[in-house]
Amino acid sequence: MATVVPRAKKRRLTPQGSYGNYSRNSGVYDSSLGTSLNHPSMNVVQEMIDGQERQVFVVSDDEDTDAPPTVPLGHSLGSANKDALPCPGTKRKASSPSRPEDDSAKRQRHETNLAILDQLAATLHSQGMQPETNAVPFSDGPYAPAQVSRAAYPGAQSSPYGVPSDYASFFHHQQTEASPYINNTFPSAPLTDWNSHTGIGAGVGANGTTAIPNSVLIDRAQKQQQDLAAYRPSAARLQPYQEQSTEAWQPQQHTRELPVPEAIDDKDGHIVVREGDMITSRYQIYGMLGQGTFGKVVHCYDRKLHRSVAIKVIRAIQKYRDASQIEIRVLRCLRQNDASNQYRCIQLLDTFDFRNHVCIVSDLLDRSVFDFLKDNSFQPFPCRHIWSFARQLCKSVAFLHRLTLIHTDLKPENILLIDASFDVVATSRSANARKRRVLRNDEIRLIDFGSATFNDEYHSGVVSTRHYRAPEIILGMGWSYPCDAWSLGCILVEFFTGDALFQTHDNLEHLAMMESVLGILPDDYRRKAETYKPEFFRNGRLDYPRSDTSKQSRRYVQNMKPLHQIVSPHASFTKHNQRFISLLRGLLEFDPAKRMTLQEALRHPYFDLAPNEIPP
Repeated sequence: MATVVPRAKKRRLTPQGSYGNYSRNSGVYDSSLGTSLNHPSMNVVQEMIDGQERQVFVVSDDEDTDAPPTVPLGHSLGSANKDALPCPGTKRKASSPSRPEDDSAKRQRHETNLAILDQLAATLHSQGMQPETNAVPFSDGPYAPAQVSRAAYPGAQSSPYGVPSDYASFFHHQQTEASPYINNTFPSAPLTDWNSHTGIGAGVGANGTTAIPNSVLIDRAQKQQQDLAAYRPSAARLQPYQEQSTEAWQPQQHTRELPVPEAIDDKDGHIVVREGDMITSRYQIYGMLGQGTFGKVVHCYDRKLHRSVAIKVIRAIQKYRDASQIEIRVLRCLRQNDASNQYRCIQLLDTFDFRNHVCIVSDLLDRSVFDFLKDNSFQPFPCRHIWSFARQLCKSVAFLHRLTLIHTDLKPENILLIDASFDVVATSRSANARKRRVLRNDEIRLIDFGSATFNDEYHSGVVSTRHYRAPEIILGMGWSYPCDAWSLGCILVEFFTGDALFQTHDNLEHLAMMESVLGILPDDYRRKAETYKPEFFRNGRLDYPRSDTSKQSRRYVQNMKPLHQIVSPHASFTKHNQRFISLLRGLLEFDPAKRMTLQEALRHPYFDLAPNEIPP
């Protein structure tokens, strides 16, 4: 520490006009200078000199010399400033030899500051800030934009990193007239303090200002590049500038085409089924099982229960969505009243909404009876399988009727096999005998309750598929439970022959075919029917054929055989033949009031046949 000695002997007065007033409390010069005076061998006292109070610097009393200092008191004593010009009118004592510990501290501070500067310069250089080779040091003249030399960093003024045009000005927040650092120039006094921290030599301008060349910073930055790899941006990063180029910078163009999103639905509102797609996060699509007017049935894997299921995906059209709610209501009623599924109706497992599609989840079954017939070249089922099918269907439909439900759409397509595996069997003992497929398991399930109707609710005018439609529906006389019995009778005949009984699409022709197979309409029933459809009758009989009826239609109706000829009897199974035809006639009665109910059908003698009484 400096020692205070008698003022009369060791007082050194600092000229106020050269460096500004020094504050004892803050230890800094005023704002006009903007730098600090922090010399280790000086203390400041207030002294009355020539009638005025002034600040006096008192220094060590090792020597009593009035020689002026070699550097201004406001500067550090770094080696870079030994040749700096002395400040006239200033006195100092002779410099004493420096101590080793002081030199070590200065050297450590010097190396630390130098490393910081190198790191900043290298970071700027790695971000694309490359000055021109002909850039000159900072201007040493008065502020004039045309005279200011700026290193050519393309786009530096709009840099996204906020970096000024040259490195030296990076270390200052702003350049305004209120700042001592104007036009990239520094007053000679504070520059000494700058150099003491950086250790970089500076040139002296003509007007006493000192300039730091950009080349010094750039050379040092380039030298340290290999040691600062961690601070470099990735080479793959899009650079904000184009160096040494006169063209305007353009962002890179992405030539890869974005994938076109695949359609979820088709134009008709059906879901597009793709193998591997997900229906929610639980069900994964394996394939499509079938399609109808209502929507599609999809084979899916249940990832929660680890088993395959069938999902009926309703079309994304409001009227079909509304109709699906009726089916869900019916399926819930069936599950509630037949939890063990002894009546062999399809059971509801789950229901949810997926992308505007109502989804109904049920057990996965095998193909329909119609598909099996088709694959078997429409060869009829064995009589023992027909007997089993008839008993199961009568039991299922009778259960629906007890719940006041009418299925209204019974047909082979809505009867599914549990297991469609089969054996190929010859139809006779001949070597060239025709072969057919015979089921190993004749268990079935009744499906598709989308048209099911409660008897006390609204009945639409037309129900059932054409080939299985009851005469009261064609005549518009109203329908109820007996329409299911008629459909079942048509199905059993198709099982026996392999072909649909009434293959037509015209109402009058359909009624004419019924009369060809079952006989003339009863008089009481015909008179009642004439009140609903008088255009179908003339002179107390069915008005067929008409003058406009085609020859093909006439020939087709004429070729229809009576029921007892269609169901050809087996010579050795007379009991079976009689009982089977009796059951069919009871189910295919014209008058629904006289038609056999399904409960009565279950008690019919046909189902009392022993296995050996049924043809193979």
